[in-house]
Amino acid sequence: MIEGIRRACGRDFRIGRRLSVERYGLLLEELRDITAEVLDRELIDYLDLALWESAQIVQDGVI
Repeated sequence: MIEGIRRACGRDFRIGRRLSVERYGLLLEELRDITAEVLDRELIDYLDLALWESAQIVQDGVI
């Protein structure tokens, strides 16, 4: 999806990813892996970290 947006909008259009680690029952490892991939492939221009509860304890990888 990100590559399609980039093709349609060009390099001057800024694309970012918001990483919210507090809700939706997401797996921390999955978020980490997906984010690492888009950063490694330089698909986004910035990463927005929404760290609402930075002291939250992760149990069984679910945040």
